[in-house]
Amino acid sequence: MVSFARNATARLTKAIAAGAAAVLAAALLLPAAPAAADTSPPTGTPRTVSTDSLPTAQINGIVWSQAIVGDTVYAGGSFSTAQPAGAAAGVSTVRRSNLVAYSLSTGRLTSFAPQLNGQVRAVAASPDGTRLYVGGDFTAVGSTERRRIAAFDIASGALVSSFAPRANGPVWAVAATNNTVYFGGSFTAVGTSTRQRVAAAAATNGALSSWAPVGAGGRVTSIVVSPDRTRVVLGGSFTTMNGLDRPGYGLAAFATNDGTRNLPFEVNSLIRNGGDNAAITSLSSDANGVYGTGYVFGAGGNFEGTFRATWNGTLVWMEDCHGDTYSSFSTSEVTYIAGHPHFCGNVPGGFPETSPRTHQRGLAFTNRATGTLARERLGYTNYEGRPAPTLLHFYPDFNTGSFSGANQGPWSVTGARGYVVYAGEFTTVNGRRQQGLSRFVVRDLAPNDDGPRVSGSNWVPTAAAQTGGSVRVTWPANFDRDNASLTYRVIRDGNTAAPIHTVTASSTPRNRPTMSFLDSSVSRGSHTYQVRVTDPFGNTASSGAVTVSTSGTTANLAPDADTAPEARTAPAPEPAPAPAPAPDPAPEPEPAPAPADTVAADAFGRTVDGGLGSADTGGAWTAGTPSADYRVSDGAAHLATPPGSTRDAVLAGVSTGDSDASVTVALAQPVTGGGVYASLVARRTEAGEYLGRLKVLPDGTARVEVMRGDTSLDTAATGIRVAPGSALRLRVEVVGTAPATIRAKAWAADGVEPAEWQVSASDGTAGLHQPGAVALRSYLSSTATSALTVVFDDLSVVSRRQ
Repeated sequence: MVSFARNATARLTKAIAAGAAAVLAAALLLPAAPAAADTSPPTGTPRTVSTDSLPTAQINGIVWSQAIVGDTVYAGGSFSTAQPAGAAAGVSTVRRSNLVAYSLSTGRLTSFAPQLNGQVRAVAASPDGTRLYVGGDFTAVGSTERRRIAAFDIASGALVSSFAPRANGPVWAVAATNNTVYFGGSFTAVGTSTRQRVAAAAATNGALSSWAPVGAGGRVTSIVVSPDRTRVVLGGSFTTMNGLDRPGYGLAAFATNDGTRNLPFEVNSLIRNGGDNAAITSLSSDANGVYGTGYVFGAGGNFEGTFRATWNGTLVWMEDCHGDTYSSFSTSEVTYIAGHPHFCGNVPGGFPETSPRTHQRGLAFTNRATGTLARERLGYTNYEGRPAPTLLHFYPDFNTGSFSGANQGPWSVTGARGYVVYAGEFTTVNGRRQQGLSRFVVRDLAPNDDGPRVSGSNWVPTAAAQTGGSVRVTWPANFDRDNASLTYRVIRDGNTAAPIHTVTASSTPRNRPTMSFLDSSVSRGSHTYQVRVTDPFGNTASSGAVTVSTSGTTANLAPDADTAPEARTAPAPEPAPAPAPAPDPAPEPEPAPAPADTVAADAFGRTVDGGLGSADTGGAWTAGTPSADYRVSDGAAHLATPPGSTRDAVLAGVSTGDSDASVTVALAQPVTGGGVYASLVARRTEAGEYLGRLKVLPDGTARVEVMRGDTSLDTAATGIRVAPGSALRLRVEVVGTAPATIRAKAWAADGVEPAEWQVSASDGTAGLHQPGAVALRSYLSSTATSALTVVFDDLSVVSRRQ
């Protein structure tokens, strides 16, 4: 499979950033979709791979194209180094110049390391698995001249000396049989022979064949060859082939033994992408046909999304999600795509536009038509009634990279042997560092630990006392990246062994229906309620808890002191217990403002270099020096900490006495030396401070402590083993005076909060028995071998009422 890489012009960068020109500004809400496929779908619905992001080698730039041979993934792009999974940027690097290989099954780098002096845009293998072909902008491999196309012997990794065509312009696409290599791009000659954007050469010696279609108006970006070796299909931004544009506008087909006659390819009468502002961005294929992806911005094109056609060009299905799609890979049942869709509302099971716009950079569809496309309502081309697949429940989370300047994530997707591999310029997958390369696998080989995504203060039910003494508990559905069907248990008064209500319902990241339960067996008095959600593999998330009094006819809501100190969402209208799809549902209500007793809160949803900016609640952060070691990005605060150093950030404008504070902590790199300390200071005065602290050792073991300044008051093992990127939740409570009680606990951020405090101590230091500021701190042992970044997120500090 060959993926498309964009021309870095200002116009095209704008196109990628903006998406299609005619998008409406307001969000368009569509009917809720039925339960969709995932790793544990309903009978008769294909499974997707899990969204568990497997440990995979990384690169320091961008990958445009990939090919798999046996257990090896070959990836080409623009980069200079590679590194193992989990390594921070610049750590444990090895030289890899624009071409890299790693094990499909383990994610580890191989020794294959040719040195190309320019970027690789296309990677393809011969069907017999003996040759690897690459095309791009390079002019040399090591000290050997190779003009934009080269071949490697897979068994030895050596450059093939006998294959050396000389293209006079970039090669963007390569496809091969065992005997012939087809390549395309923006060149106009190969050696001394005229070749307009596409050519064919003998695999044995690189000699050009007479097969020479004439392209014009744009480049060839992708090529596929039919399994019987009788047809070649081209895709790109060209506007004619052999002077014809039907077919020949962005798509064209030829016999392998005749490049002078365009073969019929009916889908080109429907999908018209060519010229400066549109293209067929990729082609892939299997025995059943051809899969194409497209982009358009402005005039010249009409299709964003993915299509499947027979080898004769007859449309099988199409999905017209917006915006652009760059690459696709199909199994017999599922088609995976890479791009930046923000609206899939015309597709069965699809999702609406949001405001502000959000993008989903990896998706999956059934590899068969299951229905038809709905009427286009955002001003794009209307494909209403065309056969369409169903969107499946597969929502990996790729961030956008900065390497290309186009603000994109994955550019390529392919797969084999139960694995699906994405590549591009992203730097995180599912919120954890993973640059440029990623792997996913079927559930039988996956850890299956990517569970419900929302918990704690980000997911809090409401509880309202009803006339007659019952209580209505209401909550928004949770969501899971790879499972639609989730089971919810309503817990009263902390009795997790005996939930008062259990229900299973479906949801997606963009369709989280409101759920509720009427507790009619509750006694009068004060009660707490909490919701726990579990996916089919046992992964569980717990909501924050709320307290309600049934002594009157109206609710008296307050955060539960031990389990729900954080902000709550606004109550939602009462729905049916098992919500059914309904046309044009109203937008979900906005979260309620933080309650009055929240004195500090920060989700770090901003970008700041040289400091931490201002908290959502609590004023401006005061960061230590050097300022370059403090930043906010990717939804978290990053404190880069050299060996033997402390990094401190203070909310000096906060003054809190008795308080309940919590924060999420993660480490960006492996721990070395004597360990790393991450602290949450719950009260800082001129006399000193009370804090909770996590200590993580190089073997990953973690301890939790409560401290007065540098003095440890109590310490305990957490039983948690911490790896780079894994997140812990640290909670610290300080209450009372003369003495004050300081207690803390820590747990995996995606796990269940312990019912009991893990450490607790009393302290009578008088100067600390007054309101104080809040701070975050990191310290790295002086024996550490390299710097380490401590990452903080989701800070909450709530006044602790006695």
